[in-house]
Amino acid sequence: MCAAIVGPTIGVLTMEIVPARWRPLMAAVIQLATALTAVLIGIGGGWLITLHGYQVVFLAGACVTAAGGLLFLGARRTLQRLASEHQLDPSAEEQPYGPVASSASTP
Repeated sequence: MCAAIVGPTIGVLTMEIVPARWRPLMAAVIQLATALTAVLIGIGGGWLITLHGYQVVFLAGACVTAAGGLLFLGARRTLQRLASEHQLDPSAEEQPYGPVASSASTP
């Protein structure tokens, strides 16, 4: 159930960091990477199960997850710097679909 929230969360966070003109391309790259990864995992996992059994597949999954966590921790300073440089005020950035309504301006 937790995996269902990962896609939208990554999408929102990515779109906050990326400038407006690059958002369509970034959305396409994320979708392509996600689909390609799913296909490669299916093929590679099936091949590993056939040759070595399920234990190797779960071990490989654990190793990849640990490597991703370590990569994220290593990139934390860079991510924090990018977040501090990024303007989080939506009115300060050019909006491609018009101004964003704030809750304070609605009656």
